[in-house]
Amino acid sequence: MNIIVQSARIEFKSTVLGRQFDNIPLFVLSKPDKYTRVQHRKFVRLPIMMDIFFAEMPEKDEEDPEKNKVPEFIKSCTLDISGGGARILTGKMYPEHTILLLKFFIPVKNKTEEIAVSGRVVRSSETNTVDATHVAIEFTDITSKQQDMIVHFILNASAKSKKLPR
Repeated sequence: MNIIVQSARIEFKSTVLGRQFDNIPLFVLSKPDKYTRVQHRKFVRLPIMMDIFFAEMPEKDEEDPEKNKVPEFIKSCTLDISGGGARILTGKMYPEHTILLLKFFIPVKNKTEEIAVSGRVVRSSETNTVDATHVAIEFTDITSKQQDMIVHFILNASAKSKKLPR
């Protein structure tokens, strides 16, 4: 059987024990012995804490471009990252669809590359342990080259963490 929850599909084997009728027909299932979470994402997500700088997209003044504000970047850290977005810690809740500017650095070969992209807030949620907010961001203005560098970084980091000591 499959159940879709948030951004994943849960697969499990169960037995139908019966049916109930409420406003809709319901099935009573046995508790599964084991289940598998299948991710519904285009990109693999890497849980990692690394520095990231973010800023709210300033509004543009079309009539007087000199009045346009310069974005004020705030230092924070990622909780995870993928080729399609990141989850970061912030000091406030951001409404869905808020556009944020992001800057972070990833190692590529023997150097460090700056990635500067914009993203759309998908969700914000408060944390129970610290006075901070988790903000999930989907990259909206990212080049193929930037995305390739992020994916390459994630694959290398994943491969290194799975190496066994000799």
